[in-house]
Amino acid sequence: IINIDNNYAIFLLNQENSINLMDKKGAIQRINYEKALNTLQQKQIQFTIEPIILEFNNIDIQLIKENTKLIASLGYNISKITNHHVTLDAIPANMKNTNTQEVIESFLEEIKLKNDNIQELLIQKMAQQFAYNKSAKKDNYLLNEKTTLNAIIMELLNCKTPFIGINGKPCVINIEINKIFQ
Repeated sequence: IINIDNNYAIFLLNQENSINLMDKKGAIQRINYEKALNTLQQKQIQFTIEPIILEFNNIDIQLIKENTKLIASLGYNISKITNHHVTLDAIPANMKNTNTQEVIESFLEEIKLKNDNIQELLIQKMAQQFAYNKSAKKDNYLLNEKTTLNAIIMELLNCKTPFIGINGKPCVINIEINKIFQ
């Protein structure tokens, strides 16, 4: 493992004739995304110490009332709905660092678009937002120690799609050395 700078590292796999260039931030986002996705699919919830109060317009409140079961199936426990406010007393596990208002608003947008398989789509969006939020801190990817980089590489290789970032761009690029010098 060679640490290039705060953003990139190079590592070798078992192949001697190729190297891999890793975007550290993209790799960590992929790892966080797949962890969050796994948690959300297991439908684990955590109760909040303080209730979370969200504000919505009348149309969105009506949509929330009509889709309470769907929202609950995603791990959000609605304890109270008033004219302009929704009170939550539980959220999906590991989602405490996300903007709950934005997440619920994105649910509502998907409901308005009447997308098929909305539950899976919402789970993916929640996991993606969690991954972006968690990796927004620079400390998460300014990694220099080889042991830490090695741990990230091992976690990344255990992901379902290890070389593609959650933004669709590669987070690892494989470079065949013999093709460079031809």
